[in-house]
Amino acid sequence: MSWSASFTLRAGDTEPREDDLELSNVNEVDEHLEQFREALAAAFGILLSGVVGNRDKDYRVVMTGHGNPDHEPAEGWANDGLNLSIFQLGDSA
Repeated sequence: MSWSASFTLRAGDTEPREDDLELSNVNEVDEHLEQFREALAAAFGILLSGVVGNRDKDYRVVMTGHGNPDHEPAEGWANDGLNLSIFQLGDSA
């Protein structure tokens, strides 16, 4: 089963605004929520580190994953996986 989450982090904000947050199947099963939480922690670690730019920029964060029960392969389903992308959007107006 797959899940996805995306948000825009506006310059100077420490969390996404509710209007900028899109979630799909994140709370469907425990495995999805576990993956989402870890991906979110990783995303903010990267954003706070400055390796994709400083905090006066806007960023788009896209996270997707697939989590099977107990994170074990399941016949007929894809194996577990997680993707995280962070895009700098440029200077804020």
